[in-house]
Amino acid sequence: MYQCYLTATPRVFMAMEKGIGRLHAYTHVVVGICYGAEAYCILTQDLDSDVDQDAREEAEDSISKLATKMENFLSDRQDVAGFMEQFDQKEKQLIIRLKCQLYSDFQPQNVRECNYFEAYNNFIKLIEIMQKTDSGMDKAVPISAILYLK
Repeated sequence: MYQCYLTATPRVFMAMEKGIGRLHAYTHVVVGICYGAEAYCILTQDLDSDVDQDAREEAEDSISKLATKMENFLSDRQDVAGFMEQFDQKEKQLIIRLKCQLYSDFQPQNVRECNYFEAYNNFIKLIEIMQKTDSGMDKAVPISAILYLK
């Protein structure tokens, strides 16, 4: 989730360059900063060493589908209880075997070991933190700069 704040538009800088003539000494000028929060999780599943390639590919495909499902529900801002109801028994069995390493801004440690549903809940909390602040900058970190290039 990102919010961008412009300090001046490129049009303002072009006018300054014509009027003042001092911008010619610079190659880049920061005209804005995007603030936000980033989070991602790594989903893994332990497989036996004697598992064949087909089973390995099937596990990768299943994990990919679960990651896509989480992403889609995060877009809809579904609560955790509603999210949990969307899985059939086969998916729930797979989810139990998954491990998740969560990397997120605003958490005490760099990485957090959790399960699939805890990761979803943490993503929802992060979105809520960003939405509850007035400007979004109180709880945000700088993500990128917007540059004026000559």
